[in-house]
Amino acid sequence: MDGDYSIKDKITFEDHHQYSLADIENIEGNIVTTEKDAVKLALLNKPNIFALKLKTVIDIDELLN
Repeated sequence: MDGDYSIKDKITFEDHHQYSLADIENIEGNIVTTEKDAVKLALLNKPNIFALKLKTVIDIDELLN
C-alpha cells in the first residue's frame, strides 16, 4: 500500500461478538478488522468495512529450541 495512514481510534469487542448496527453507526471513516469479523460486519451493508489479511508464520526450529 502506498500512502500515509494513521489509526484514529481503536474499539475492541469480545471474541464471538454478534455485531449490530449500533456497534458501528457512529464510527467515522473506514473500519479495518480481521477477515473473520469482516464477514460478520458485511451483513450490516456498510461500504466502509475492510478486512486486514493476516498471515501467521511459525518457525518450528525457533519454537522448539
